[in-house]
Amino acid sequence: MSKIFLSNNELMSLSNDDRTKYYNSLRRLSLASENFKNKRSSAGRKLVTSLNPLMKDYEFEPIGIDNIPKNTPVLFVSNHSNSHNILDAVEFCSKFIGEVSVMVASDDLTLPTRVLFDSCNAVLFDRRDKIESSQSIFEMANKIICKGMNGWIFSEATWNLHPVRLIQDLKIGAILIAAITGCPIIPTVLEYVEVDDPVSCEKELYEKCIVKFCYPYFVSRDRSLVEQIQELQRIMESARARVTKSKLFIDDVNPLVYLNHVFFKKYGFAFNYDSAAEAKFLFSKDGLPVDNEYRLNENGILVPGITLKSEGKKFVKIK
Repeated sequence: MSKIFLSNNELMSLSNDDRTKYYNSLRRLSLASENFKNKRSSAGRKLVTSLNPLMKDYEFEPIGIDNIPKNTPVLFVSNHSNSHNILDAVEFCSKFIGEVSVMVASDDLTLPTRVLFDSCNAVLFDRRDKIESSQSIFEMANKIICKGMNGWIFSEATWNLHPVRLIQDLKIGAILIAAITGCPIIPTVLEYVEVDDPVSCEKELYEKCIVKFCYPYFVSRDRSLVEQIQELQRIMESARARVTKSKLFIDDVNPLVYLNHVFFKKYGFAFNYDSAAEAKFLFSKDGLPVDNEYRLNENGILVPGITLKSEGKKFVKIK
């Protein structure tokens, strides 16, 4: 095979024997990667577990934790909506499940944040670098196979700030890792229940964080990876629809509340979210830009688009 990763069409055109050889070759590459960092992460996890609760004003509400198998490492695949997600995944797993390695994009992080996540045994990679992105697949597989660690991936690749869309289209990496390792995927929803009114600081945004775990999803090497990631997305959309109180239709969204909340998500907690830069990482099936954020047009109607920080400040103190 002339390249490491085959496209879905190339993969499905192989005979069963050749497809098995392909996946086995990827598994060998994962096992042979001796340079991956597999240091113990107790210090980093203890720091996150002790400090993270001080930086927020909401509690976890677990649902379906019994769906997680106890005799095998798993790969959690969840939605991605704000800057709390990674810290919350580390804290939640440390308290209720055990050690987890989270796949984290490093290209938008400060040096102290990278050091913190690295100390938690995260898989750090630059989304702009195809080699690093490919290597992150092998690194996560290595941790699952060789160290028996659980993995956690945010397959939307960036925050979903859409006012009504439940899940942005998922990227295929998680399905590929599960096919390489044979571990089950746990479809997971992090639902941050937002208050109904505008807020004056980020800490006022959320009432609680529902952490919902669905039944294990087992990837088949004989089926299309695209079909399986779409299947996984439908499971996660259905799960989020059952726990969210978000609006389902754009006409039901209060524009001022939405814009106020998005402003504090983007600029209110230890991280400035660059909407234009992040838009490149959303998965597009047809190559066209993906709607991920809405702005107010001249008629006071929400339409697809980005609200800059300077523009968004006018929504900060609305009560």
